[in-house]
Amino acid sequence: MITSDNQIFLTYKLGGESLVKAGVYKSAEIKVKNSWLKNEEVTMVKPMRTISEAEYSHASNKVVMSSAFTAMCLERPKPPKDRNINRWLRTTEGVLYSNWKNLSIEQRVYAQIQIYVNCMSGELIDYTII
Repeated sequence: MITSDNQIFLTYKLGGESLVKAGVYKSAEIKVKNSWLKNEEVTMVKPMRTISEAEYSHASNKVVMSSAFTAMCLERPKPPKDRNINRWLRTTEGVLYSNWKNLSIEQRVYAQIQIYVNCMSGELIDYTII
């Protein structure tokens, strides 16, 4: 059972990639001698061949959300007073507001985590409720 005293351990992936291991490539050169005109030599280069692929890694962030975040997840979102309510209902938070009675507690917490990760421009990997 999730209460407002629980903490959430959250891991999400940030945008972008970093190079972990460079790839190894080989290009073949072929030398052709033209014996008809002044022993002319021409070098032809074939396309590169991949010996081993480059490896990339995504940066990730690990966060422990406090009990205040969990308490906020258990409360129904309040519609803004300074914005158009119809436009706000089309946002992720507005959909959560309109479907509040139909969602379980775990789904409400998951929706709030998704909103947080989207604000950080990331992609959710895993979360654990402690």
